[in-house]
Amino acid sequence: MIKQTGLWALRILVPLGFMAALIWLGRFPMNWASEQGMLRLGWRMVGTNIRLCRDYTEDERRTLPKHMQLKQHCTTSLLSYRLRVVVDGTPQMDKVVKPPGARGDRPLYVNEELLLAPGMHRVEVRFEPHDPNLGVADPSNAAEKAEHEAIGVALAKATVYRMENDIQIETGRIVLVDLHEDTKVFEVVQPKAASTPGKG
Repeated sequence: MIKQTGLWALRILVPLGFMAALIWLGRFPMNWASEQGMLRLGWRMVGTNIRLCRDYTEDERRTLPKHMQLKQHCTTSLLSYRLRVVVDGTPQMDKVVKPPGARGDRPLYVNEELLLAPGMHRVEVRFEPHDPNLGVADPSNAAEKAEHEAIGVALAKATVYRMENDIQIETGRIVLVDLHEDTKVFEVVQPKAASTPGKG
């Protein structure tokens, strides 16, 4: 009976241990090199609403229950943001971060990593609202025009986030750049110093 219990325990613990190892290894990039350090950009941001409203048609109004018969139908989504990173004067990243969700109404998530040589680096980060209508022809119908105007209103209210700092990169260590949406400020979180054996 004891032998059987041991076998069952092994059947459960071995796969769990394997999964835990995979999760732990997944925390580090495959191309992580011991002679480099890492700059990680990671934050969550609610962003700016794009509110688009239109009048109900008579047909739509007739099919709606009385308690839902409002004058207008409104939808809300969020602006996309453009993330740009320049290190020592050289562009390292330029991408558009779109809000997830079927309606594009979920908070924006940034989780990016850059491997850098050890030493002091001048790091510039810009996180600014992205205009999806940039370079697009003028709206050809009322619905497109309303959407264009709603995006314009959101862009006028949206915040541009900027940072330009000297950041010390150490071998095998990770420096985090976080964004505090409430204070509109980037924070650089340096890794804690490695403990010396026999001290502290």
